[in-house]
Amino acid sequence: MRPAGARPAPAYAVRLIDLPNHDTDFESIRKRLAAHLRRLRGRRLLLAYFEALRKREQKKAFGVIPPLEQEDIRRLKREWRVYPHDDNRVSERARKLVDRRGQANGLSHLRTDQKDRLRRLVGEVPAQAVASEHRADEIAASLHEEMPWMAPAMEAAWGALRRSAREGTPVRFGPMILAGPPGVGKTAWARRLAARLDLPACMIDASKGLASFSLVGTEKGWASQQPGRPLETMIEARIANPVVIIDEVC
Repeated sequence: MRPAGARPAPAYAVRLIDLPNHDTDFESIRKRLAAHLRRLRGRRLLLAYFEALRKREQKKAFGVIPPLEQEDIRRLKREWRVYPHDDNRVSERARKLVDRRGQANGLSHLRTDQKDRLRRLVGEVPAQAVASEHRADEIAASLHEEMPWMAPAMEAAWGALRRSAREGTPVRFGPMILAGPPGVGKTAWARRLAARLDLPACMIDASKGLASFSLVGTEKGWASQQPGRPLETMIEARIANPVVIIDEVC
């Protein structure tokens, strides 16, 4: 709990992820490209038609020129219509565009529902910081008073808290290993530190099988592909710097 009268730590906005909303649906892209080609061909048909009329008007000075016949119009239409080989080119262009857009956003392997979840992180996501060095001292003192035997760990965390306040940057702890016999409060201390900072705690039990997948997620190709627990915590809490606690490391 925060000591009475203490000011809440400010939350800094950081850009966590940029998720382009590129259209990668092949059929919709193909239809748009085909429609655009037909519009271009239709415009060219009109330009060619009026150009033919203009030339006939110019030749009237040298003799009688019949008006543009239907056969001439049919010839122009044959010249500018969209043929099957044009459709093949449009389909090939659409396929290349889909592939390149997938490579550009790096998310082509994700399902639509997974992309929708990640879009919660688009834009500015808050990251918790410490308001002042005095506030950092208060947090360290209260936690040390509660669990004095964790002084070495608290000293390392205290430095990170003061650095956050001094530099005006979000709280960031470097990798920290708490070694000690069972029951001394290693996990409890980490949880209390997160609570005093108003940060969500992401718990990962390393004693369980495939614990590494809980940390980094599972790749495309696995039936249960999903992001790791740290990213899940960011999505659920919508905060950029949760405290990640990996328990029972051996």
